[in-house]
Formats: sequence, structure tokens, C-alpha cells
Amino acid sequence: MKYGTTTSGASHLVMFKRLALTTAVASAPLYVSPGAAAAEASSGPKLEEVLVTANRRSESLFDIPISMSSIGEEEILNQGITNMESYYRKVPSLNILDNGASRKNIIIRGLQTSESFENSLTSVYINDLLVTADRFTVNPRTFDIARIEVLRGPQGTLYGGGSVSGTIRYITNRPDPSGYHGNIAASWSDTEKGKDNYSFDAMANIPIIEDVLAARVVGYSGDQSGFYHNDFLGKDNQGAVDEEGARLSLLWNATEKATVLASFNYSKLDQDGWFQAQGDYKQLNQDKMLQEGMGEKSRLYDLTFEYDFGWGYLTSVTGYLDFDSYLTEDRTFLGIAEVDPELRQAVLDDVNHERFSQEIRLVSAPDSFGKLDWVAGYYYSDDDNDQYVGDFLGLGNNYVREGAGEYLGSIPGQEFALPNPDGSYNDSLFEEKGHKKEEQHALFGEFTWHWTDSLRTTVGARTVKVTSSRSADALISEYITGEEYAFTDSFKQPEFDEEDTVYKFNVSYDVNEDFMVFAQRSEGFRPGGGEEAPFIPPQCMDLANDVLGGPPSAVKSDTMETYEIGTKLSMGDGSVQLNATAFYSDWKDIQVELFLGGTSTCGIFFVQNAASATSEGVELELTALPTESLLLSLSGSYVDSVLDNDEPDLNAQENDRLPGAPDWQFTASGEYTMPINEQWTAAGYLGVQYVGDILGKFSSDPEAPRTETGDFYTTNVNLRLESDRWSFILFADNVFDERAATFGFRNEQENFVETSVLRPRTVGVTVRTWF
Repeated sequence: MKYGTTTSGASHLVMFKRLALTTAVASAPLYVSPGAAAAEASSGPKLEEVLVTANRRSESLFDIPISMSSIGEEEILNQGITNMESYYRKVPSLNILDNGASRKNIIIRGLQTSESFENSLTSVYINDLLVTADRFTVNPRTFDIARIEVLRGPQGTLYGGGSVSGTIRYITNRPDPSGYHGNIAASWSDTEKGKDNYSFDAMANIPIIEDVLAARVVGYSGDQSGFYHNDFLGKDNQGAVDEEGARLSLLWNATEKATVLASFNYSKLDQDGWFQAQGDYKQLNQDKMLQEGMGEKSRLYDLTFEYDFGWGYLTSVTGYLDFDSYLTEDRTFLGIAEVDPELRQAVLDDVNHERFSQEIRLVSAPDSFGKLDWVAGYYYSDDDNDQYVGDFLGLGNNYVREGAGEYLGSIPGQEFALPNPDGSYNDSLFEEKGHKKEEQHALFGEFTWHWTDSLRTTVGARTVKVTSSRSADALISEYITGEEYAFTDSFKQPEFDEEDTVYKFNVSYDVNEDFMVFAQRSEGFRPGGGEEAPFIPPQCMDLANDVLGGPPSAVKSDTMETYEIGTKLSMGDGSVQLNATAFYSDWKDIQVELFLGGTSTCGIFFVQNAASATSEGVELELTALPTESLLLSLSGSYVDSVLDNDEPDLNAQENDRLPGAPDWQFTASGEYTMPINEQWTAAGYLGVQYVGDILGKFSSDPEAPRTETGDFYTTNVNLRLESDRWSFILFADNVFDERAATFGFRNEQENFVETSVLRPRTVGVTVRTWF
């Protein structure tokens, strides 16, 4: 069951509320009068109300006329949801291509043209702060999270240009000044073909001044084993992840009307090896010639001020994001080992992204402006992104970089030497230092007019001005170019401005208090690259002209228009709820990632506006509480996202499906709760998920077919024993150990496929205590 509470321990408190009601019903007299029987029938089991803040005000999920899912704290705890990978298949029209660590491509409604994690169409927020950018998505751990909200479709008016296909929001629990309480959880599990997994989470809510000032401290650590084996290196546990983090928040009720909330979020993640198998993916093998890895570190600072004017609520959110990531990827397959078997080649990719943001908004209080409700605000952000990427030499399976350049130069008959200008290593084959700066100003608002108690219309708009600039310095070794000199070049794009305005229109009608219908038109956009064409090294321009039929063009914004009709229906006196939406999206001037090919120097990707596409489908969520003890859920979607016309640049034809998302997707689950005595309750959960066919990205090589993955079922179960102080959970994920391919990544340089595989059967236990 889903709940919108934000107090600590809400899950077990609600559980006991349900237990008390069940016990009362069980002990009722056998005979009741007809009037009493009717009253009892009308007061049967009801689904709990889910409160969300997607529209910047607290509302019931059932009353919001948009396509949206919410996963509450009880569901997070009871189903063992710990991160993004734990829940995304439960949500209609949502899929994730997991490149590891923060490099995740979140796809809503099938809207994507590449497997790349860059330039996502979906924005992710922790509370009110955006935590996505060009090359990363922070993946927060869901311990002590009040709820997760998934908003499908463009959310450009309230959430900005990154919310083209949808928005995901993580809402953390706030400090509670009313009393001291805490929560500790420890988990152990074992993964087939892997090793032991561990996690430890702890939270303490500390009132400093009763009802005035409180702190909340959260800490966690985890060790998730890998399950791939590297045959060449003789190493197991590839794809293992070590995670640690902390959250600290301080809430001050300064007056009856003013509240200040300061918070700090820290997370660190390190991963050994990638999440992909080579060859027969069911064997879970890799043959990389050096140890790959990646990692991230994020620091998020947040200061929120809230003031209640009576007629409206003022909120100011000041944020700062500092994000670092690193990556080591084997590139020895390009042929360096043919020069000498000791030589190795790897891509090293380091990114630092800093963002300062400020949002100020006003939200009208209910009934303060008669028939009008409104939200209005201003948003500012300043982003600085630095990337240092290159191909570097190393020696042996341990990839020792020291002395690799000299080793290459000492090989008899070797004609090429490596460049060593100031600021570069003497083992570099290629280096590029890039910088991107982006500043954004936006004004936004939504206005809802209540024509009657049943009929409402909402109009919204967001006008945005984006100022951007880019620069890059490149260094290419003569070993790659085959020329008599090393090539260096610098690229600097002049500062440019881009302005856009997106609109929203929504109409909803309550047929009765249990039945609502709605229709919506909304827009989204993604900023382009200015008036300058993407940087192409001069030695690759002839190849680019051949591929594109001319020089590369400047990249302009792509746009999305989405039309939706939907319904929300409550039946069985509140024991059954149905949410259903049909949608149609028109995506124009799509920013497509193209592969240039050719030599290793020109084996680069760049972006062009090269396609248009449509996506249409349906989404369904059905929840039923037939008794106080049994909860049933069914959710699913069908998505048909295709190209509108032939796209020679992509080697694609009209009506070809877009990559990365299944056509069909559904989850069916049941949860049964049974009181044992006055102190203890037993519960069980069974969930079955189906993921339909998933196609890989478009390939520029006509001889390299697109990958086909997906089309699998997975089953998760758990058994729980709970009291008001303790919870013991025995769980099994992927019970039947399905070896399913979740996505196939094709390497276009050497035309081989690496396959992400569903995590094998994992069995474990979680112990939790509240105090």
C-alpha cells in the first residue's frame, strides 16, 4: 500500500493501524442489525490516501489530473527498494539503461534514440534540487525516503527544460521536532554466480528544542557483489559496487509562519568492472584485457525557506551540487597489443560538474482567490562542467601507466613517438580537455480556474533563456595519425543565447466524487548547441562530409508536444482504484548521437539534428484492497515509439522502433498481512514482472543488425515478521534465476556486442529496528 506520510516510522505505525482494524473486524458480533450492517459495509477496507507535491502543493494523488505514480515509504521498506534499479520496472512506461554508477539513461515512454547516458530527456530531483546533467544522474539510496514520485510526459512548466519526457522526484523525510526516534537496518544476501552482499543503514531524529528545532542524521554503506567473470584476467566479482553516504538536515520552525530547512547529502560509489557480458551473455563472461572501473562522488547542499502569508506560501530553495566521476574503459581491442603483447590501451574519463541554483515560488492557499489556484516563480542556475578524457597507454594486465610511453618508443622498428607537451602525460595517444558553461533564467507559472466544483482548467507556461559556451583542447599522438608530427587543436564556441517558451493546458472533470476524467497538452524542449557546429578534428572532416553528405551543422533545440487523455476511478467504496492514461507524443528535430567511424582517431561520436519521431501508448495502474489483509496491484504499459521517416544518417527506416524501451511492460503483485498476536504480524509479498522486446540503438553499419533483448519474466518474493519495534524480512529476488538480457550495447568501432544481464537470483535477510 502507498502512503504519503513523512514521519519516521510511518510504515510500522500504519501497519498497526491496519492490524487494529483487522482485529476489530474479526472480533465483531455475529449478528448486526440491517442498519448497522449497511454502516459496516460502507466502512469496509479502504485504500489509504497518497499525498504528493508534484504540483508544488500537497494534494491527493487521486485528485491530480496527470499521469503519475508514487511509491511510498511503506512500499519502499516492504519490497526492499534501495535505489533506482529496484523500482523502475514497477512503474509503467519507465525503463533504465544501466551503464553503471551514475551513468544511467532513464527512458520514459520510449523516447530515446541512443543508449548513451548523455543529454537525458528525464530530469531527476532530490526534494527540489535537480541532480541530472549532460553526463550523469545521481542515484540516491532510498533509505529514509518519504516517497518517490514519477511524473510521465513533459513537465516543462514547473520543472524546466530537462523534463522533456518526464520527471522523477525523491522526497526525503524532514526532521521532526516533536520527539526523538530512529531506525537501523542491516541486510545480507547472496547472489548466484556472485558473492555476498551487505548493507547497513541508520537514521536518528534528534529534537534540539521541542517543536522548534530538530536535526535528522542518516548514514549508509553497502557492498553489492558483481556476478561477471573476466576470463582473460582470471577475475570474478566484475561489476561489484561499494557505496557509502550520509544525509544531514536541520529544521527550524522560526515562527508559526516561517520555517528554515538546511540539508547536506553526500554519496560515494566505486565500481570494479562493468555491468556487461561479452559473447554468450548467459555465461556472464568478459574478456577485457585490463581492469575496468568507474565511480562517483556527489555533494549536495540545500537551503530552503518557507513562509505562510495566509493567502499563499512562499518557498525559496538555494542549492549547490558538486559532482565528480571517473571511468576506466578497456580499448586494447583497437589493436595496440598487436604492436607488443604487453601494451594496453584505455579510455580515462574524468568529469567535474558544479551547479548553483536558486528558485523562488509562490503558491496560492486553498480558497484564498475564489475560483483561482496558482503557482508562479523564478528559477536561476549556473552550471560549470569540466571533462578530461583521453586514450592512454599502460603495461600488462594491471595497466601500469608509468613508463608505457618509453616502452613503446623502445620497441625495435617502432617509428612513432608520443607527444609530451606541457600538461600532458607521455603515455597519451589522445587527450581532450573540455569545458562547458551554462546559465539559465526562467519565469514560470500555472493557473487553475474552477468553473464549477467539478470542472477545472489549467494553463501554464515557462519562458527560459539559456546562455552557453564551450571550449576544448585536443592532442592526438602521431602514433594514431601516422603523420610526422603530433596534432593539437583548440576549439572555442562563442557564448550564445537561446530562448524558448513552453506551454501546458489541462482540463479535468469530476463525473462524481469517485470518477475523474482529464485531457492535457504539454510541451518540453532540450537546449541545442548554439550557432557553431560540433567540433570535428580537421583530419576527420573529409570522413564527416562523406557520412553526412556535407559538413556538420549547428545543433538546435529539439521539442516535444504531448497529448494525453486519462481517468482516475475509485470503486468498491474506496477499496479499488484505477488510473489509466492514453498518450501521443510528437518529437521534432531530435538531437541524435552519430558515430563517425574510420580510424581510431576518427572513432568519435557527435550530435546532430537528424530525426523526428512519435510515441503513443497506454498506461494502467490498478490497486485493490479486497480485505484488510490482502493488497493486490497491477500496473503496465504499451508503448509504440517510432521514427516518422527514413533517416540515412542512422541507417534507419520509417516506422523503425526507437531503442532502449520495451513495447509491453507489466507488474502484478500481491501482499498478505496476518496478525499473529497483539505484538507480532506476519506478511508475505509476491511480485511478477514482465519486460517486452527491447531493440538496440541504430547502427551506422548496414552489416551490423540492431540488438534484440528483453522479453523476460522475473519473480520476487519476501516473508516478513513485524512488531512495533522490529522487522525481519526474508527475501528472494529473481526467484527462478532468469538469465535475461536487459540491453545489448553494440561497439561500432569493432562491431561486437556487450550485454547487460538481469541480476541472478539473490536470497537474503534484512533486520530492522525502530527506537
